Amino acid sequence: MAEGCLAAVRVDGDDLDDLLSEIEASFAVTLPRDLRHVQTAGDLFDEILRCHTPDGAGDGCDTAMAFYRLRRLLTGLGLDPASTPRTVLTGQGLPSPRRVALMIERELGLAAPAKVISRTGCAFSVALFVGGAGMALLQWSADWLALWPLVLTVLLFDRGGWSGDWATLGSLAEAVAARNVARLVKQGARNDERQWWKRFARMLCNVSWDGREQVADASLITRDTRFVFA
Repeated sequence: MAEGCLAAVRVDGDDLDDLLSEIEASFAVTLPRDLRHVQTAGDLFDEILRCHTPDGAGDGCDTAMAFYRLRRLLTGLGLDPASTPRTVLTGQGLPSPRRVALMIERELGLAAPAKVISRTGCAFSVALFVGGAGMALLQWSADWLALWPLVLTVLLFDRGGWSGDWATLGSLAEAVAARNVARLVKQGARNDERQWWKRFARMLCNVSWDGREQVADASLITRDTRFVFA
């Protein structure tokens, strides 16, 4: 394995289920239900290729296609039309990520990345949980568990935060490209195995941990990177 690449990544079982669903939707494939033989990133990628082999057609850059469409959409919502991939989306006067995600799906016909919980939503949920747990501890009671539905409601209706995939116009374009491989291929995007791997590795970053923090650089994931299931 090349120096600096990840020998293994930690993946939660529930997150893996979500990843498999996203892969099927993005690549327009149906993966086998039994994937017990999958031990590495390369094993999982091979399952995609068994379902559908890229034909090498198309010459467009899927990220560029997503970028220009997103910029046109967001320009109508107040974003500077001269924005670049490095343009930070927070403070631009845009609607919430939750609303933007709906517009991406409705007006562009593309799947949007999952929204990131806003700082306010996170802080409120943590305060509810910690406060309730503290009260329960003092009263020797488990009543604080009744707060869970409220915490889940806060998270469900949170408007989203401008971080992660939603931090910049470029990161949003990359995330949209990864979630819409088959759709963009039909519209002329480059359709080859190398391009597919880039999108696959990008999606894998969202559920992988290197033992300390979430994997942020998709180039660190190789075919030999092993899965360690939590």
